[in-house]
Amino acid sequence: MGYFPVDAETLRYMKADGSPNEVIERTEAYMRAQGYFPDGILRLTPNSPIRSNSDLDSGGTSLAGPKTSQDRVPMSELKETFEKA
Repeated sequence: MGYFPVDAETLRYMKADGSPNEVIERTEAYMRAQGYFPDGILRLTPNSPIRSNSDLDSGGTSLAGPKTSQDRVPMSELKETFEKA
């Protein structure tokens, strides 16, 4: 599953799908207020809610699994973890 920010394309899809204008406007207003609506390029800032769930600050690369998707395995431990699994 992937999560993507609500942007202008999302709002166009909602309109084409028949969502009422008030729902589209409310969605945009809420997402902007929460900091999830990018203007142009998505910018992650220290206060960005998206950033709190990311691994950007550590600089580490990781992989999900190999047993379950919620497991986070640093790439440096991948071979050993895979062999144990």
